[in-house]
Parts: sequence; structure tokens; C-alpha cells
Amino acid sequence: VTDYDDPFTARIEDGRLYGRGSCDMKAALAAFVEVARVINEHDADFAGELMIAGIADEEDRMIGSVHWSEHGPVPDFAVVGEPTSLKVCPAHKGQYGAKFRTFGTAVHSSIRSEGVNAIEKMADLIAGFADYNDELNSRPAHPLCGNATFSIGTINGGEVMSTVPNFCEIEADRRMVPGETVDQVLAEYNDRLHAVAAADSEFRYELDGPTMSSAVLDTPLDHPIVTTVADETETVLGTPAIIEAFTGATDAPNFHCPAVIMGPGSIAQAHTLDEFVPLSELEAATKIYLRVALSLLS
Repeated sequence: VTDYDDPFTARIEDGRLYGRGSCDMKAALAAFVEVARVINEHDADFAGELMIAGIADEEDRMIGSVHWSEHGPVPDFAVVGEPTSLKVCPAHKGQYGAKFRTFGTAVHSSIRSEGVNAIEKMADLIAGFADYNDELNSRPAHPLCGNATFSIGTINGGEVMSTVPNFCEIEADRRMVPGETVDQVLAEYNDRLHAVAAADSEFRYELDGPTMSSAVLDTPLDHPIVTTVADETETVLGTPAIIEAFTGATDAPNFHCPAVIMGPGSIAQAHTLDEFVPLSELEAATKIYLRVALSLLS
């Protein structure tokens, strides 16, 4: 936070609320709490219960929502307040992270021919996945989420320049669209790994996962939670709600109920220096959440 301008103090300037986590997603949590306060103050008579799940660790392994899914009540509907610029998002891709490792035989680099270079074997492995995104893009696209993706995010290998490395590792991120399964992803991985191994008797590898796993969200567009949030968004904003997929993965699938993502602020502001949320969106989101609660629980 060295380059951040006072990250741990909320600051209002030019119609924006600045501070670490203001956009992602303390603003939505504040809106949820305000809705609960207003409802409690007016002693509203509901046909159901309103729950606020103020959970932690969404950025890493979603431990908070996983714990809720195992020990908490199962709601009928959920609204997750990730920053969407008040767009209504009933779908998002799932995520499967995995590590690929290649192994070699370490020798002094001056006699490299007597060893097996694990980094070179990793280069062969990566080449075996070179057209994977082309294959994914050739499949029918989901109407909101588009196509699945594969991305290599990290690579590590070797100890010193003068030693042929006996180990190399990459971590890859596979985004799944609704309809895909983890078993399908693993089968595709293994098909490509087996093809590389079949062409090289010295190719030794290991596949380890998941390092990260989150489910897809695919709430039907005609479900009451989607239509209600969209209708109330239009009422508050005065323009038709924009319905699209959320770009990242969220806690929503862990609640095991129909859900939408909708919140104040832009995802482009998340994880940035001098993060902010527009106060106008925070106010609008609070009104939308309140109207949704009153509509669904009355």
C-alpha cells in the first residue's frame, strides 16, 4: 500500500468514496446493512427472513461462503454485491486452478547432454496446449458467459544457471462455462499430456489440483430473483437494466440457490490504487436492494 493515498481512511471527494475495499466490496455490504436497518426500524411484516452473509476470504478460497454452505441455512434467493456498475449478472464462469510439473535429471550444465532438462520438457508441455484456446473458442458460446478459457499464470523452475534443472512447474487457470464439468476439464488436460508423453519417452510429468475451484453460476433469466432485481433496477435508475455475465468468479454458487450479482462500483476499480465507488451508485444500490427485499418477502 506504499503508493496508496491513505488506504485505511474513508475519504469522500468529487462524489466518490475512496478507501481500500470501498468498491470491492465494502460499499455493497454497507448497503445491505442499511437495508436491514431501515426494515428493522419500520418493523416490516415479512413472509420470510432477510439474511446478510458478511463473509470473508472470497479473494482466495472462498472459505467463508464454503463454511456457510456447510453449516448455514440455505436461502431461497441471493443477491451478491460484487461491483457490477449496477448491471444485473445472473451468470458467471467457474474456475479450476491446477499445477503442472515436469521432471528431469540434474547435471552440471557443461555436460547437459547427460541430463534431462525439466524446463525444456515444460516447454514441450506448454506447446501441447498452444491451440487449446482455439479449441475452446470453436465450441458453441454460452449466451452470457461466452467461451471457456485457459491461461498459464505462473512458472517456476531450476535452481542455478549452471545446473540442468530437474524440476519445473506452472499453474494454469481454466475458466469453465455453464455445462462444463471438472471431470471434462481433467479429461482434456490428460488427453493433451498423454499426447506429449507419447512423443517423448523422457517426458515425466505430474498434474496436481485443484489449487482453486469455484462453480459456475447460471440462474435462468426468467427466474424471479433475476426479473425482480432487473425490474427494481429499472425503477430506481429510470432505464432498462443491463443483463450480462459477471467477469470473475464469486461466492454466489456456494449458497446453493438462485442468485444474481449486482452491486455499486466498477470491477475495473477493484484491486487498484486509490480504489473508489461512486456515491450515486451506492445510494442507488441501497434503494434497489431495499425494493428487492420488500418485493420478494412481502
